[in-house]
Amino acid sequence: NCLRNFFVESDRLKYVTLPKNLKVIGGGAFAKTGLRQIKIPSTVNKIEIYAFEYCKDLKGEVRIPEGVTFIECLAFYGANKIESLYLPSTLDSLQEYSLSLSAPYYDLYAVGSKIYMNRMVPPVLKYKNEDDTAGPLAYASAEKSLVGWKLYVPVGAKKNFENAEFWKDIPEIIETPELT
Repeated sequence: NCLRNFFVESDRLKYVTLPKNLKVIGGGAFAKTGLRQIKIPSTVNKIEIYAFEYCKDLKGEVRIPEGVTFIECLAFYGANKIESLYLPSTLDSLQEYSLSLSAPYYDLYAVGSKIYMNRMVPPVLKYKNEDDTAGPLAYASAEKSLVGWKLYVPVGAKKNFENAEFWKDIPEIIETPELT
């Protein structure tokens, strides 16, 4: 029930239908592919390291379904054309760089990205490397990396994110009744 390193570096891969019983999108499953869109089944509970790394053609919206509890480091690193990333209320923890759609060292900036966080409090940050101090967005300190980004949270959650390390670096945090 885990898809790992299956399509890595296949720029010819554009579309895929994932099995409905899939539990884990494994490490490097779609890394550096030409994937343009993805529909993640509701059975998935974990997204591993490098799963969508450098998916530079992955555009529009990506919805992480309810039931996903953990997103590992570098899962979306450099997937800079994602416009909207929806994160579920069940997302308990993230690792460093997990939501870093930008890759500043390669001038891949996800300008104007929107994150919809369906949680009242930020997920716990679990470091893969205990010496690391990077957050889930990783390049919050890089001048261009979060330009135009918006974080949408449920009504009543804004203060929790404004006061949280890393999340407070997103230029605009907006409460919306669309999230519960």
